[in-house]
Amino acid sequence: FPGADIWTQAVKNLPIDEKFKDKILEAEVIGEYQEEEIAFLAIKVSSPEKLRKYHRDFVARYLEEEGKEGALVAFYSDDSPVWRLSYIQMEYEKSKEDGRIKKKLTNFRRFSFIVGEGKASKTTLLQLSEFLNLENPTAAQLLEIFSVDSLNERFFRGVYKKICKPLANNL
Repeated sequence: FPGADIWTQAVKNLPIDEKFKDKILEAEVIGEYQEEEIAFLAIKVSSPEKLRKYHRDFVARYLEEEGKEGALVAFYSDDSPVWRLSYIQMEYEKSKEDGRIKKKLTNFRRFSFIVGEGKASKTTLLQLSEFLNLENPTAAQLLEIFSVDSLNERFFRGVYKKICKPLANNL
């Protein structure tokens, strides 16, 4: 992010509501990308791989309060060599029925990379290397980079067993 402001000294600590106290230990804004209203957050959690809905809800509240479009977030724990890099984006849709504005968040499973010791990183490296080719990334490009499901058991059960296997049996 060549046009981003990344702070090394004066980070902004975020207040943590009672609802999140046991799930989020510390939260700080470490930079901003003004052109696209994207924040960079570092959030210390009890476990990067558990309680993801609470983590996402905490970030969603921040996005709404600050009027940001999205956040690139590193969820980490002092007790784990594994951390999660997520892109969380807030989308607003106007209801056709009553004209009310409805908020929609990116899926916390699909828009995250789990990285660290013992985790496969090929997909993560391939996707994040796309940033090297972007001079001033947009929110849409960030969304595209992060919208990749890794080839895992969920894919195998959901796609292969339901679609591919029956086709192979008919050959």
